[in-house]
Amino acid sequence: MYRSIFTAFVFVSFFCHGASDINSLYVYDEPLEMPPYSDQWFIDGDLTDLKNLHIRRDGKSGDLSAPTSIDCKTRKFTVTGNGLLYTSDPISSSEVSQQISDNVIEAVLQKICGAKST
Repeated sequence: MYRSIFTAFVFVSFFCHGASDINSLYVYDEPLEMPPYSDQWFIDGDLTDLKNLHIRRDGKSGDLSAPTSIDCKTRKFTVTGNGLLYTSDPISSSEVSQQISDNVIEAVLQKICGAKST
């Protein structure tokens, strides 16, 4: 009973908000120093208009999520606010930036903008 109510709520929520509000794009699988472990990186948000974007990491290093902005004209990726580590521990934007490698940023720009950063 509860499962069917929850399922109905999810469908209604999805259709009320529109598909562009609930986008998630896989961008990079970052290998760690101890194979076979890796971290998967995603960009969530309105990928059409590049609004309400968040970078998200799932993997061995721990869950990470933070608000971001992407400017395809200048090929710039910016962490715009504080994030969450392990889904509940606050982390500053500068600490988030330190955890995002250049390879991840390059992959984000490739996937979102279709262009290489310089």
